[in-house]
Amino acid sequence: MLYEPLASQSLPGTRAALDYYNNDRRQKKLGSIDLDHCEEVQFKLDSADYKHIFSLRTKHKGHDRTYFLSVASEPEMMKWVDCLCLALGLKENAEGESCF
Repeated sequence: MLYEPLASQSLPGTRAALDYYNNDRRQKKLGSIDLDHCEEVQFKLDSADYKHIFSLRTKHKGHDRTYFLSVASEPEMMKWVDCLCLALGLKENAEGESCF
Protein backbone atom coordinates (compact mmCIF):
# COMPACT_ATOMS: atom_id res chain seq x y z
CA MET A 1 0.00 0.00 0.00
CA LEU A 2 1.63 3.23 -1.14
CA TYR A 3 0.51 6.30 0.76
CA GLU A 4 1.40 9.66 2.21
CA PRO A 5 1.66 9.04 5.97
CA LEU A 6 -0.16 11.18 8.50
CA ALA A 7 2.18 13.47 10.44
CA SER A 8 1.34 11.61 13.65
CA GLN A 9 2.26 8.22 12.13
CA SER A 10 5.53 9.04 10.41
CA LEU A 11 9.07 10.04 11.08
CA PRO A 12 9.66 13.78 10.78
CA GLY A 13 10.05 14.74 7.12
CA THR A 14 8.59 11.54 5.69
CA ARG A 15 6.57 12.27 2.54
CA ALA A 16 5.68 8.75 1.35
CA ALA A 17 5.79 5.22 2.70
CA LEU A 18 5.08 1.68 1.56
CA ASP A 19 3.49 -0.63 4.14
CA TYR A 20 3.85 -4.39 4.05
CA TYR A 21 1.60 -6.97 5.65
CA ASN A 22 1.54 -10.67 6.53
CA ASN A 23 -1.08 -11.48 3.84
CA ASP A 24 -3.32 -10.02 1.13
CA ARG A 25 -6.07 -9.20 3.62
CA ARG A 26 -3.75 -6.71 5.39
CA GLN A 27 -4.75 -7.92 8.83
CA LYS A 28 -1.32 -7.49 10.44
CA LYS A 29 1.09 -4.75 9.42
CA LEU A 30 4.66 -6.08 9.51
CA GLY A 31 6.44 -2.83 8.73
CA SER A 32 6.77 0.28 6.65
CA ILE A 33 9.38 1.41 4.12
CA ASP A 34 10.19 5.13 4.31
CA LEU A 35 10.46 6.01 0.64
CA ASP A 36 12.28 9.27 1.39
CA HIS A 37 15.41 7.19 1.97
CA CYS A 38 15.01 4.98 -1.09
CA GLU A 39 18.12 5.22 -3.24
CA GLU A 40 17.36 2.75 -6.03
CA VAL A 41 14.55 0.78 -7.68
CA GLN A 42 15.57 -2.30 -9.69
CA PHE A 43 13.27 -4.54 -11.69
CA LYS A 44 13.24 -7.73 -13.76
CA LEU A 45 15.53 -9.40 -11.23
CA ASP A 46 16.37 -13.09 -11.50
CA SER A 47 15.07 -15.46 -8.84
CA ALA A 48 14.73 -19.23 -8.77
CA ASP A 49 11.71 -18.96 -6.46
CA TYR A 50 9.77 -15.91 -7.68
CA LYS A 51 8.76 -14.34 -10.97
CA HIS A 52 8.25 -10.62 -11.54
CA ILE A 53 10.50 -9.46 -8.73
CA PHE A 54 11.74 -5.93 -8.07
CA SER A 55 13.67 -4.29 -5.26
CA LEU A 56 13.98 -1.07 -3.29
CA ARG A 57 17.35 -0.11 -1.81
CA THR A 58 16.98 2.18 1.19
CA LYS A 59 18.66 3.40 4.33
CA HIS A 60 17.12 2.10 7.56
CA LYS A 61 18.52 3.44 10.83
CA GLY A 62 21.72 4.41 9.03
CA HIS A 63 22.27 1.02 7.37
CA ASP A 64 21.69 -0.12 3.79
CA ARG A 65 18.63 -2.30 3.41
CA THR A 66 17.13 -3.92 0.32
CA TYR A 67 13.49 -4.95 0.12
CA PHE A 68 12.48 -7.50 -2.51
CA LEU A 69 8.90 -7.50 -3.76
CA SER A 70 7.13 -9.93 -6.09
CA VAL A 71 3.86 -9.54 -7.99
CA ALA A 72 1.70 -11.79 -10.17
CA SER A 73 2.57 -10.43 -13.62
CA GLU A 74 5.12 -8.36 -15.53
CA PRO A 75 2.59 -5.57 -16.33
CA GLU A 76 1.76 -5.33 -12.61
CA MET A 77 5.47 -5.16 -11.77
CA MET A 78 6.00 -2.37 -14.29
CA LYS A 79 3.02 -0.46 -12.84
CA TRP A 80 4.55 -0.73 -9.35
CA VAL A 81 7.98 0.35 -10.60
CA ASP A 82 6.49 3.32 -12.47
CA CYS A 83 4.44 4.42 -9.45
CA LEU A 84 7.37 4.08 -7.08
CA CYS A 85 9.59 6.07 -9.44
CA LEU A 86 6.91 8.78 -9.58
CA ALA A 87 6.65 8.86 -5.76
CA LEU A 88 10.43 9.07 -5.46
CA GLY A 89 10.74 11.82 -8.05
CA LEU A 90 12.77 9.59 -10.37
CA LYS A 91 10.22 9.94 -13.16
CA GLU A 92 7.90 12.71 -14.30
CA ASN A 93 4.18 11.99 -14.45
CA ALA A 94 3.00 11.60 -18.03
CA GLU A 95 -0.33 13.24 -18.78
CA GLY A 96 -3.20 10.92 -17.84
CA GLU A 97 -0.95 8.44 -16.00
CA SER A 98 -2.27 7.21 -12.68
CA CYS A 99 -1.06 4.86 -9.96
CA PHE A 100 -3.42 2.04 -9.02
